[in-house]
Amino acid sequence: QSVALIATLNGVLVEIIMLARLAFGMANRGWLPAWFARIEPKRRVPANATLAGGAAVLVLAVGLDFGPLVAMTSALTLGVFALVNAGLWVVQRREPRPDLALKAPRWVPLAGAVSCVALIAAGFLV
Repeated sequence: QSVALIATLNGVLVEIIMLARLAFGMANRGWLPAWFARIEPKRRVPANATLAGGAAVLVLAVGLDFGPLVAMTSALTLGVFALVNAGLWVVQRREPRPDLALKAPRWVPLAGAVSCVALIAAGFLV
């Protein structure tokens, strides 16, 4: 039971950090208000984005039953992974970089994106 609790808390922490970094990156590109991109000077972290992400997670955790919360969290995480994989596929196609140390065939990120979308669809069918 304690392992499950620690794993759950770790998952929540990862979600908050991922959401904060995503908001920070989007704000840097002008897709979200600049407030999300503000860096806290002492620790050099996007404190506003982290606080907003934590608040969003808290509202959802308090406002939803456990089952729908788990389903939504899984779908959103897989959705982000699908978008990252699709983005990598586009970048590899537009800007090939044969000089990189880590190389993967172009089909790998495409397969990752398709797999994530398939898992999301399968989750809604169950």
